[in-house]
Amino acid sequence: DYLQVAADGVVTAYGDARWVRKYSLPLGAISAPGSSPATLVQVGLNGAYSYSKTVNNYTSVEYCIPHAMDRTVPLVVRVPWATAATTGNVQWKMDLLWTGDGDDVTTTTPDETITVTTDLSTVGVANARRTATFNFTSTPASGDTGFVLRFYRDVSVASNADAVAYTTRGSVWVTEYRFGEPV
Repeated sequence: DYLQVAADGVVTAYGDARWVRKYSLPLGAISAPGSSPATLVQVGLNGAYSYSKTVNNYTSVEYCIPHAMDRTVPLVVRVPWATAATTGNVQWKMDLLWTGDGDDVTTTTPDETITVTTDLSTVGVANARRTATFNFTSTPASGDTGFVLRFYRDVSVASNADAVAYTTRGSVWVTEYRFGEPV
């Protein structure tokens, strides 16, 4: 796998080499729908969504699949977050639903769900920024034109894996995808 730059500046990817593009989703692009939405709050100089310890609060966003996206490489989504707690664990989940013309827009069953658990004692600082990284494995079908991401804290964990007593805040989401066709 390698990239080659010709004398005229044309870059060619060989093997499985791909370029990475990142799209940042500002807070205003993220919605908090449904009967249990996350709450928009002021944090420092900016806003963030607040997620309860006792109720699954949701935020979500819908994207169009970028034209240049390599549909054979799964998405990576990163969500920064912080909490005042310094011990315990926080368990986040993100659902991914690929969508296309003719799909039922009322479906609540995702194509894939990723769980990320963070041990707060590894940083041990109140309100320290952390990042939950969701490495999806599914890819869109040929007729898919978009996708929906839904983000939430999993408060149903029976094993006390979500022991944080404080509100947790998440803000800008960054979606990474590969683009370009290798030779």
